[in-house]
Amino acid sequence: MYDAKKIRLEFTFLQGLITPSLSEMAHVAKEMERLSIGIPLLIGGATTSKQHTAVKIAPKYSLPVVHVLDASKSVVTVLPFKYQYFSDFIFEILLVLKSLR
Repeated sequence: MYDAKKIRLEFTFLQGLITPSLSEMAHVAKEMERLSIGIPLLIGGATTSKQHTAVKIAPKYSLPVVHVLDASKSVVTVLPFKYQYFSDFIFEILLVLKSLR
C-alpha cells in the first residue's frame, strides 16, 4: 500500500474491471481504515455498482466511500470535497487571465 499521508493524496480511486477486483477493493478499504488514511475513497469500474459499494466496501471504511458510475465523472464527484478551495482556484485563473490582457 502506498503511503498516502507521506505523498499527501487527497483521494483514492479504485477501478475494477473484473470481478476479483471487487474483493480487493473491500480489502483496500479495510486497510485504509486500519492505517487511518483519512481521505475519501472513490469506487468505479465495469464490475462495480452503488449497491455493492454500499454493502461490501463502505462498511469497511469510516470516511466517505463514493461509487462513481464512469471515470469521466470523477472530477465532478470530488468537487464537493474540494469546494472550499474552488473559489480560490477560480480567482487565481481570473488574475492570470487579467495579467495577460
